[in-house]
Amino acid sequence: YMGIKRMKAIKLTMKEKHKSDDPCKFCILIKDKSCKILYEDDLVISFSDYRPIAKMHLLVIPKQHIESILALTPEQSSLIAHMKKVGLKLVTAGAPKSKYRFGFHVPPSITEYHLHMHAIALPYSTSTYRIAISGKLTKPEEVISDLNGKETHQNSSHKPN
Repeated sequence: YMGIKRMKAIKLTMKEKHKSDDPCKFCILIKDKSCKILYEDDLVISFSDYRPIAKMHLLVIPKQHIESILALTPEQSSLIAHMKKVGLKLVTAGAPKSKYRFGFHVPPSITEYHLHMHAIALPYSTSTYRIAISGKLTKPEEVISDLNGKETHQNSSHKPN
């Protein structure tokens, strides 16, 4: 979904835009359970998006604070797969005849610096602008593929001579 050099440049921009001392709304929500929780396990929590673009628009977030897909390590690819599995379970139960869309925003095009996956049951129900924003979602499969590529790249750079 994007090259390593571009990711590094975006990480620098992300650090400039995001102050680490700002409270994370999602971390507070996880701790306080201040919304209707649709799903929870040891790794993730899910709830409805507060600005839905479809009749069913959920967020699946890890309990561990991870700023974005750019902060993920290859070891966390299973977390992304788990997030998609949870999202799929919830949207298929809530909207069984719909088509679905899953994805992550890539910094700097995010509003909350805590990794979150959108799980959307189509059709969309809001403005063209909001739908255009959702078009910029990076699919979980692309994130996993990129993480596996990082792992392969890291392993190949440490081969003995």
